[in-house]
Amino acid sequence: LVPVLASSLTTIFAFFPMLALTNEMGEFLKMIPVAIVILIFASILESFVFLPIHSLHAFKKGSAELNWTPMNNLYKKVLHFNIKLKWFFVISFPVLVLFGTVQLFGLMKYQLFPEFDSDKMFIRGSFNVNHSVEDTAKKLEVIENGLLEMQDELQIKSISLLAGFQNTTLGGVEIKPNVFELNIELHNKVPQNFIDKYVTPNLSPSYDPNGRIRDIHVAEIAEKIKNRFSDLNIEGMEEFLIIRDKPAVTKYDVEIQLNSADEVALRDAISKLENKMSGINGIISYGNDAKDGIREVKLYPNAYGESLGFSEASLSRAVAPFFLEVEQSRGLGNEGIVQVVTREKNLESIELLQNFEISTPDGTKFVQIKDVANFKDFYGFDSIFKEDGVSVKTVYANVDTTIITATEVLQQIDTTLNEIQNSGKVSFALKGEQEQNKQMMKELGLAFMIAMFLIFITLLVMFNSFRATFTVLSVIPLSVIGAVGGHILMGVNFTMPSVIGILGLAGVVINNGVVMLEFIRKAHSIDEVLERASLRLRPILITSITTFVGLSTLIFFATGQAVILQPISISLGFGLIWGTVLNLIFLPVVFVILNGKRLGIEYPLLRKLAFWR
Repeated sequence: LVPVLASSLTTIFAFFPMLALTNEMGEFLKMIPVAIVILIFASILESFVFLPIHSLHAFKKGSAELNWTPMNNLYKKVLHFNIKLKWFFVISFPVLVLFGTVQLFGLMKYQLFPEFDSDKMFIRGSFNVNHSVEDTAKKLEVIENGLLEMQDELQIKSISLLAGFQNTTLGGVEIKPNVFELNIELHNKVPQNFIDKYVTPNLSPSYDPNGRIRDIHVAEIAEKIKNRFSDLNIEGMEEFLIIRDKPAVTKYDVEIQLNSADEVALRDAISKLENKMSGINGIISYGNDAKDGIREVKLYPNAYGESLGFSEASLSRAVAPFFLEVEQSRGLGNEGIVQVVTREKNLESIELLQNFEISTPDGTKFVQIKDVANFKDFYGFDSIFKEDGVSVKTVYANVDTTIITATEVLQQIDTTLNEIQNSGKVSFALKGEQEQNKQMMKELGLAFMIAMFLIFITLLVMFNSFRATFTVLSVIPLSVIGAVGGHILMGVNFTMPSVIGILGLAGVVINNGVVMLEFIRKAHSIDEVLERASLRLRPILITSITTFVGLSTLIFFATGQAVILQPISISLGFGLIWGTVLNLIFLPVVFVILNGKRLGIEYPLLRKLAFWR
């Protein structure tokens, strides 16, 4: 009873602190520990109520069982060999494992979430602010027709166009006449593996076999669209982004917020970053939100104008009724209130403004504006975004993670960012994946410490011994190499779900250690340790193998959005397999060293470490 409860509690405590995660990604990941905790409580009920009833009927006296004697004898020989070399083994083995873990981490790429092969993708962008909805839709016909020409090649099911409306990655919307969105729905992917082909169709009531004809990945389709429209030159287009469907955690993979009181320096910094990004292979699209607004002309009187009595205010009052949108009259009509509004249709003509005649303040004569005023022609930004009271502009990019990750992009533009920072005119802050990573690592670190504390207390209460507790906990850091090696073996980048899996592994991997130590700690000789350990071989192997098999569909056959959960399964599955080796070999050797006196082995040094007992 006690070992089962302790094992269950350690697993619960490993996942439970993750419920405290915040931000969008915390909300996204929160259901994982909830589901696991519920399942563990259900498994406890199964273990103590239903399993004994089933066993009573299934296993009758005299029923044949598989002969494990050869396997037990082999295991005892291997364990006895390592016990004889216990000091060399217990020192060299952890050092090699930890060194190997660090080296394997260095070989891995990291990204926030794994990319999955979705059947949806989007093209989003904008024109300059002078475009109406009709202008936007008209100019998009070139893109729409180009996609229709490639429809069979790209295996596109349907294309829908939204002019004047745009969704955002985080679930918001943007409504402006000059923005657009093309929704591209792809045909469903052909069955990718045995599970997809034979299992899912028979077990899923909503499975639809029709339309599963796509045999190319959405990343390849995005690259073909990028190449098709790489030389696109539509007048007035300011932004053209190709976006693949992904978890709504960050708006873009790479986000760099820039701030400066010097507009020229700010635009120069944006230009430098975009020039650098344009030469990086693997960036699908990039852009910025520092779009030009409407053309503005500022008038201020020259010396002659001032002599006539003109000021900035009087110039503005003289010009506004003729060039700005003005209500000239209002009345009642058949349909209610009627407004008469005038607006100059040639607003873009600076020449018209220069030659326009206005009355002098004293009303004695008319003069052309160009004779009495200086002109300052400029473009402001079309929108203002503030964070913590500071106006910022953002440079962003989306990447193809099969080629490059967001972290690697930031490493490649690090020199440019340092140049911008050192100029003293522009400051920047990293958002997107980098911001989420920083926040999540901080919170996961705290969750890990809480989990380790709860697991430590649970083991201490069960064993009533610091020595036994630390013996079991020693397996945790050494099991990480299994999770990392599993990612390399499967060719999967390390992601935030991978970290979640490793944190959960801390609670799962010691379950077999609890069972092993509870059994061998009653031994009083080396032979008895070998005998008792061998009796735990079968249950530990069966538990680990069945768990790995249960995770195997996600490890080896994940498709679609299930790919998001694949790294968790890899961390748990491969980490547990390697943890089984640790619990069967490493843990008994550590037990023998720490309990040498009771086992008939004298260690003068350990005699001084009485506080371990």
